[in-house]
Amino acid sequence: MSAGLLAHLRETAELDNTLILFLSDNGAEAESPPLGDFQIENLGQYGKGGNKYGRAWATFSNTPFREYKHFIHQGGIQTPLIVHWPAGIDAGLHNRIVNHYGFVPDLVETCLDVAGAVRPANMKGRPVPASDGISLKSLLAGKDAPIRTQPICVEHEGNRMVRDGQWKLVGFFGEPWELYDVEADRSEAHDLAAQEPEQVRRLAQAYDQWAARVGALPWTLASHYSVYPKSGPLAASSTTSMAIRV
Repeated sequence: MSAGLLAHLRETAELDNTLILFLSDNGAEAESPPLGDFQIENLGQYGKGGNKYGRAWATFSNTPFREYKHFIHQGGIQTPLIVHWPAGIDAGLHNRIVNHYGFVPDLVETCLDVAGAVRPANMKGRPVPASDGISLKSLLAGKDAPIRTQPICVEHEGNRMVRDGQWKLVGFFGEPWELYDVEADRSEAHDLAAQEPEQVRRLAQAYDQWAARVGALPWTLASHYSVYPKSGPLAASSTTSMAIRV
């Protein structure tokens, strides 16, 4: 958001009544040699130091989370969301951290809900797909109970993930499922798949049902349509989910 727009909102006394969402990028990148193009002497100088800082600096940036941008473990998907809306956020939540989880489609549903807008049924003669997102408006209004009752499912370049409450089922392309209790183990250091086979079965079934519903193609087929190469550091990738910060 530009300084000019913020100044206009202040001048018109609409700043407190305007919903502003700030979401950072997901994960540090590791798409170049270990030390990348980064120049330590240019640290803090915008536009200098190289635009790729490599796996070593990415590991430093993402600690204690695993993996990097383009992957689906927490190092590639964890991002905070800052929400500014004094007139709409419960006073008890001002300047506080709210540890509910969500993902980017929630932002669309929140904006539609706040604006009182309705998603069109058709666009240019074609049906508009349903969204898996959930409005965060009730959460911002002070509701403390979890707002999500169905798992979040994600697929990107063969990597896949299911998040349901404390449980996160995650797998690299071509690799077995891993299971983590991300409330107790945010670093994904202890794979519980062998100890919790029923959770693996339940969440894997939810993923299969979701993939069939949305048309998530097997990566062996979908890779022919990807902008990324089939091998190398971009062969396994990710998408974005988030912890909510208010």
